[in-house]
Amino acid sequence: MLDPICVGKNIRKHREKLNITQQELSQMLFVSFQAVSAWERGLSLPDLENAAKLSEIFGIKLDTLLSDSGKSYYIAIDGGGTKTEFILFDKNGTVINRTTLSGSNPNDISIDNSISVLQNGIDELISIHSAKAIFAGIAGVTTGDHIPKLQNALGDRYGIRVNVDTDAVNVLCLGRNVANSASVICGTGSCLFIRKECKMTRLGGWGYLFDRGGSSYDIGNDAIRHTLAVYDGLEAPTVLSQKIEEKLGGNIWKNLSAIYQKGRPYIASFAPTVVECESLGDKTAAHILDENARHLAALIKSAVDRYNAPREFIAAGGFFNNVTFKKRVEDFSNTKLTSPDMPPVYGAAVECMRLNGIGVTDEFKTNFKESYR
Repeated sequence: MLDPICVGKNIRKHREKLNITQQELSQMLFVSFQAVSAWERGLSLPDLENAAKLSEIFGIKLDTLLSDSGKSYYIAIDGGGTKTEFILFDKNGTVINRTTLSGSNPNDISIDNSISVLQNGIDELISIHSAKAIFAGIAGVTTGDHIPKLQNALGDRYGIRVNVDTDAVNVLCLGRNVANSASVICGTGSCLFIRKECKMTRLGGWGYLFDRGGSSYDIGNDAIRHTLAVYDGLEAPTVLSQKIEEKLGGNIWKNLSAIYQKGRPYIASFAPTVVECESLGDKTAAHILDENARHLAALIKSAVDRYNAPREFIAAGGFFNNVTFKKRVEDFSNTKLTSPDMPPVYGAAVECMRLNGIGVTDEFKTNFKESYR
């Protein structure tokens, strides 16, 4: 597959060697100035006839004009329950293209729909630039045979090296030591991972049917349960129950079918309401946050006691953006939670490089920061 950006660079390089302008080159080819400009920017490729003419004008072989000069691009993917982020980047860490689509956890949307989301994102990235390898860190893939199914589907479609693993790998690769680190995740779901000499151990993260707390889904679920208990007369009305019904747009009983229909990500969206109500002095909201923080703290203590995990964990997942909840978990577990300075998809890029035998330098990180928008 030809890479338009590399072909464009070749056209520009050889045009400038001849000291001619884009306008002059367009006149020599009997094409528009805009066409030459688009070629050089990598937005399109010249057809075979014009490519042959360009080779003749530049005095080079057609293969030389169309070669990629050793330039390779890679794809890194961070897939969660709510969204999936894709980036195309080079070995120097420069992000060439990126896109974000809906969640890709196969346990939430089925393996076929997960494959579809991933293919749509990859197709968008490689519409202009080809890729050499893909690493996808996706939530929920360690259940059953999801990993081989995803790897086979993507590998067969694109004909390049594809590695799939849990999205926790993305987070673990944000640490100072890629091969030895620990992370606790609190997003739509929650779990804890330890990586020692690149060997993974997981605590929690068994899915919403079996996990007992510690995620924005659990917090939202607890808030909805409380509001239903108020409706049944089992618990006293609170600011929280009032705010939940305000968010629903009416009586909780009348909106229950919509909650079931919209599923886990929608239930997780009620977690910020619990935080809001705690700030208003609601004791039920505070209790919900305490119990969920204690669950994460228990996982952390287990990791430290059983697996000699470090007392500093990478904190990832959207709900850890709430400073008071993060502080609760730190206090209950007597550990330090470090917020990464890079997005999880950067960790996916680091893992992609590691799997392809390419080291990551400080320059790689700097280039990523400057080009990631």
